[in-house]
Amino acid sequence: MNTRPTIKQRMTQILAVLLLCTSAGSCSSVKQDDSATTKRTDCTLPKQLLLRWGAWNDSLGVLKGYELDADMRLWKYTAYTNRNTYSRDSIGTVAKPSVCYFADTTRKAFLYVQTLFVKGPVSHFVEYNNPERDVALRAVWDARYQTFGSKEFRAIFDSLNTAYNVRTPVFTDTN
Repeated sequence: MNTRPTIKQRMTQILAVLLLCTSAGSCSSVKQDDSATTKRTDCTLPKQLLLRWGAWNDSLGVLKGYELDADMRLWKYTAYTNRNTYSRDSIGTVAKPSVCYFADTTRKAFLYVQTLFVKGPVSHFVEYNNPERDVALRAVWDARYQTFGSKEFRAIFDSLNTAYNVRTPVFTDTN
């Protein structure tokens, strides 16, 4: 019996490998050290990369959160969706390996959970934006619940807050 793949099967395999290589991104080289922590040894971030996370109050039309860019700057921002206004203040810089880790982790989470939009009175969100590749992704979940579908993004959200020592934004009736 002939067990060699057909031309169609072989082409499908080659296409799958090419797609995987193309979508793998540029933050791919990871080295394990003796202390069981992972370190990036080679990372090239997209020039306009933005990672955002925070809280969204739809009834007030306000997003409050944090923004991490490819220049390793950390920003605190507020956006008013009903007024189309946006403001941000720099709150520091971070180490490149950390940005590479979160960019890679967030991108992989979006490959695994391709859509998540569960709006609540106050929702939490994580965004991955890479304008160079025309990629803008946002996962949104109701902050009151911890569901299976939001597990990966809740972990990223909590890790970003912890890693950069920032707090989840809180809303009052006036903002």
